[in-house]
Amino acid sequence: MIFSVRFSAFLTLLTGWGWAGNPNPRLVKAMDGVYWDICSNGYFVAGSELYFTANDGSFGRGLWKTDGTEAGTVPLKGGFTGISEYVSLGSSIFFSATDATGDAGLWKTTGTAAGTVRVKGGWGGASASPPKFLVAFNGQVYFRAGTYSIGSLWKSNGTEAGTVQVKANWDSHPSGMTVMGNAMYFQATEAATGGELWKSDGTASGTVLLKDIAPASGSSYPGSFIPIGNTLFFVTGWPPYQLWKTNGTASSTVNLGATPNRSTNCGIVVAFFDS
Repeated sequence: MIFSVRFSAFLTLLTGWGWAGNPNPRLVKAMDGVYWDICSNGYFVAGSELYFTANDGSFGRGLWKTDGTEAGTVPLKGGFTGISEYVSLGSSIFFSATDATGDAGLWKTTGTAAGTVRVKGGWGGASASPPKFLVAFNGQVYFRAGTYSIGSLWKSNGTEAGTVQVKANWDSHPSGMTVMGNAMYFQATEAATGGELWKSDGTASGTVLLKDIAPASGSSYPGSFIPIGNTLFFVTGWPPYQLWKTNGTASSTVNLGATPNRSTNCGIVVAFFDS
């Protein structure tokens, strides 16, 4: 378990249970700068290493990693204004980042400074939406990106040429991408159907509306996706919330009749069921 303690001018990184074989919290490294906390998606655990965003006052805001030792706490690349949305695929960790010029893009790292490179950029500017909701699926990384007015689903094999648009022209960005079995589920909005449940096999033709839960252009706004076995549970709407489940077909997408209350903490949505 990893803890962070923020002081006015220092980052103190502590380690605890399950880290470096030490059951007692201890100081790893004190850094003059800023540590982006857990709620900003500023860290990612891969194997025995922790990747995080920090600013030591000279390197600028950048990507760091630590193996739980002071010597093993090192910068990989600086000069960013924002880093988030980590996902691991193969030997690389992919993430979304915005550089000092304002250009937002998809990046990846192999855990070395030389191996920390931009895969594809071009999503900068006031009207652009940087890569978000990164998820590993079918050997590639899927994510949303584009402009704020036109939603697009993208995928990447880790190369610029292999980073391509899967489907575009939703009226809002797809969100909440969640993998279950051989499909990916998410919410997307079209004018005719509103914000509803979609699924994709990773291809344009296989990216389809699964069920129009709210009639016509009404929106059910599905979210809080949790796959358990071959069943995907999710919550729809605003209060009163409704709990649903699906096995990946329209006929199996059914309302369970519950009315949970839903709250968020650091981007994680938890359903608390009424007794």
